[in-house]
Amino acid sequence: MAKIGRNESCPCGSGIKYKKCCASRQDVRKGKAVPRPRHVIHRRNYRLRRYLEYLSREELEQRAMDVFTNLHVLNEELKYSLPSIKNTGGTYWMVLWTHVLEEFEIRYGQYPAGFTNGFIKGSAIPEYDFKIMKRAADVANKMKSRKGGLLFKFGQSKYLRPMLENGSIRIMPASSYNDPSMNQAIRDEELQVSFLRHPSEIVIEAIDELTGEPTGLIQPDGNLTVTLEAPTNYYVWCLASTYSLRLYGDFEADACLVIRHPKEFIGKLIQEFEKKMLGWKGKRADIHYFDPLNGNRDVLDVFFSKHFRYAYQKEFRVIWLPPTPATTLEPIYLELGSLDKYCELVSLRDMLSA
Repeated sequence: MAKIGRNESCPCGSGIKYKKCCASRQDVRKGKAVPRPRHVIHRRNYRLRRYLEYLSREELEQRAMDVFTNLHVLNEELKYSLPSIKNTGGTYWMVLWTHVLEEFEIRYGQYPAGFTNGFIKGSAIPEYDFKIMKRAADVANKMKSRKGGLLFKFGQSKYLRPMLENGSIRIMPASSYNDPSMNQAIRDEELQVSFLRHPSEIVIEAIDELTGEPTGLIQPDGNLTVTLEAPTNYYVWCLASTYSLRLYGDFEADACLVIRHPKEFIGKLIQEFEKKMLGWKGKRADIHYFDPLNGNRDVLDVFFSKHFRYAYQKEFRVIWLPPTPATTLEPIYLELGSLDKYCELVSLRDMLSA
């Protein structure tokens, strides 16, 4: 086998320079065929459809933070780790992260170029009280032995305890979540969803205003933003379908209401709301998380779809829609009575002081 220059294309067919691909692999130097490393395949595939190319620097940095937020896990040893690649979700985020790295390299050069301004430190990794989190990890081990689906409400004990004892629940309008005072793990625009289309993947035709006849195609010079808006404001109550340690930090929580019998509890919640608000209709479902650059418009439901930056939260939600469209809504307060038969409270501060 002829000697390969380190700046020549790698013989594995990746299209990447040999020194950055298989140069260190002895079997290549011996002239043997080798399987392509996964990252090489992902980088090559990204270049075939460079869907990040029209993002501004700020947008690309936000994309990096969104992916990185879902890549890190707080495990039961209270250490940050990556999701297992044996898990399809872990593989998905690793592929997206490789695409981000490739776009940075195309624009700025070899890593860490492009990352040197420190922006990634602003990603949504919450602060933790690790004395409390040790108790949360103990609870996580016990949760593994539970059978059947559970739902979880993370929050502060001073609010969750009255909820357990008296069924005191506050239901907020969806519009209230777009509040600048909320942290980035909670704040969201719940009345609309937006996604982007690459200019090579859309066709725009100009129409003559007078005749209504087409006058030719328009080639956009950047991504096209498509926004779906809810036809009305509505009420929403959010839960998690997983007991994730990091959600204590995200929701500034020191307690978790564990809903042992979700079907019965959610049924009672919807029923009591509809007694108080005649004509309103409740719905329930897991959230569908979508990639705004690779999403499918046909599966988006504005009431049950969210940007994938929140995907690690695994939200389950209950919503109530009005009989006629509404704009301004005030919080609704319900009293369901004791929830002992449906729920139990995990208060980490109580466990710490015991």
